[in-house]
Amino acid sequence: MSAPDPDGDRKRLDYTLSMVAREAEHLAASRSMVFEDRVIDTAWVEALHGDAAMAAFVEAFASRFSRMQDTIIDRLLPRLLTTLGERPGSAIDNLNRAEQLDWIDSAADWKITRTLRPYDRGSRSSGSAGSSAAQRSSSATKASARRDRGR
Repeated sequence: MSAPDPDGDRKRLDYTLSMVAREAEHLAASRSMVFEDRVIDTAWVEALHGDAAMAAFVEAFASRFSRMQDTIIDRLLPRLLTTLGERPGSAIDNLNRAEQLDWIDSAADWKITRTLRPYDRGSRSSGSAGSSAAQRSSSATKASARRDRGR
């Protein structure tokens, strides 16, 4: 087992913080394109089928949100915990610890939000605004089955 490397841990944390900051900027840009000056209702959602440009903006927002959430859960939280001298655990354990430290309001909300994906996390690059309802349904079914196996 190698000796702890505080300088290396700090560099990784700094890099991850800068990555999350960049992802936040991109997410904010997508958010303004989708949500600014709009009422999001059923009619608006149904109209997306005929508006490829707006559907692409919605897809970009969803992808950027998911990517940033993954970076926070999979990289930032473990690195923050390591910097504090704690041993990171599973993503769920790290979310629970983040809630205990008052870094997030609700670990349960983060877990739920992470399961609300329009595609299977393993095939992120294949998701697009033009994906069929059957593909999205199949991905949702797979995600639901994975959650059920975990219970």
